[in-house]
Amino acid sequence: MSPRPFVFLLFLAAPIASSVETDARASGETCIIRGSVATRGKPRGPVMVYVLGEGPPATAPTSGVIGQRNKAFDADALVVSPGAEVAFPNRDAVHHHLYSHSSQDPFELAQHAPGARPVRVFDRPGDVRVQCNLHESMETYVLVLPNAWAAEVAEDGTYVIEGVEPGVRTVEAWSAWHRPERAEVTCEAGGEHTFTTRLRMRTPSSGPEADAVY
Repeated sequence: MSPRPFVFLLFLAAPIASSVETDARASGETCIIRGSVATRGKPRGPVMVYVLGEGPPATAPTSGVIGQRNKAFDADALVVSPGAEVAFPNRDAVHHHLYSHSSQDPFELAQHAPGARPVRVFDRPGDVRVQCNLHESMETYVLVLPNAWAAEVAEDGTYVIEGVEPGVRTVEAWSAWHRPERAEVTCEAGGEHTFTTRLRMRTPSSGPEADAVY
């Protein structure tokens, strides 16, 4: 089975309220976080690296679509900003009933007929596993980024996150089909810091980590 598509928009830094942090950006006193991410098994969908916690507003998409067809989702993962509206159009010939048991944002989209287009707003940053109550094999993920300090890992496994404000930062590498890995980085103004890791496959039906709240 060939990999399914995903949607992602690369980030741009955006201003926030703190005058100290704004002054740091204006004077160029930010850092770069770069490195590489290897995966055990070929990833389906994007591999992301991002800084957890507060920061400039995320600039990933604010809307998206994950269709349902042939008793499957047509995308393995979708990366969005908080407040994004995601539609789940039923392009199938059967009913579907979507839900998520994610700890930070559980929801249910009641049984819907062919042609219906249920929509869910994803307000809270985190890793949300979406399933169908009627078809156990259906599974997709919505990753809601906490801020603009994020990058998609390139085909050669490398990534670069620029414009990170100084401080002790927690960086996470994520893939829908792998266990996330985190590391603490002390970001110094004008510095370049490295975070390199290898992601292991999630156990079957493990879903996102229980504490995947950013």
